[in-house]
Amino acid sequence: MTKEVIVLLPGYDGNGNGTFSKLSQLLSKKYNCIIINYPYYLQTNHTYTLSELNRYLNKLIKDRHHTKFHLLGFSMGGFVATSYALTHPRDILSLTLVSSSARPHLSYLSNLLLSLAYYLFKVTLIAKLFSIAYTSKLLRPLTKVSPLPLPRENFPSDEGYPVFGTLANVMQGSINSNTDNVIEELNCPKRAILFKDDSSFPADTYAPILTNLGFRVIVKNTGGHAVSPDYWDKVSDSLYR
Repeated sequence: MTKEVIVLLPGYDGNGNGTFSKLSQLLSKKYNCIIINYPYYLQTNHTYTLSELNRYLNKLIKDRHHTKFHLLGFSMGGFVATSYALTHPRDILSLTLVSSSARPHLSYLSNLLLSLAYYLFKVTLIAKLFSIAYTSKLLRPLTKVSPLPLPRENFPSDEGYPVFGTLANVMQGSINSNTDNVIEELNCPKRAILFKDDSSFPADTYAPILTNLGFRVIVKNTGGHAVSPDYWDKVSDSLYR
């Protein structure tokens, strides 16, 4: 029997192969897993907007001749997945957000900081300086508890331009989309898997928001932001429900 296709979108580091190495193995009996690497992964020349990532994703999928598929977004990938599902609703069999949301939920101050970052990160030097500071060992005690997780332990500081710049673009684009009513009416199963100890997308904050948007929300107590050893096992178990 032919397996259904599930497309997996990573977080803001763009490294789908690294993010989903375990999950794709766990899902392989049921799904044909298509792992996406964002176009800025391991390059330093360009930041991407939400619409650009949508077009990139659509071209990859169409080139592989997939017309109906499940779509899963982890972390920032949830914003991309939601935007893609709204842009191409006829392609989507289901939408799943993992440690993520359909849109960011930020305080007034955080919104101001995001708007500032949106413009500042367009300057290569500023994004690189931020990346050097954010990944430094000196600031590690602070960044370990930041809502903005490190992309990976060996993250090169010169990748800050596309990574942090694209993150600011995607979040700004998602906030400005004003599509809550359309998300509610999206005609496919919608599911969210959240963790109470996730500082980036805490379940206590995002579960009510996503429930109101028509998502079936599954809440796990522990797992963090993909940091616990059994994190992807818990995600896989929830997907098989």
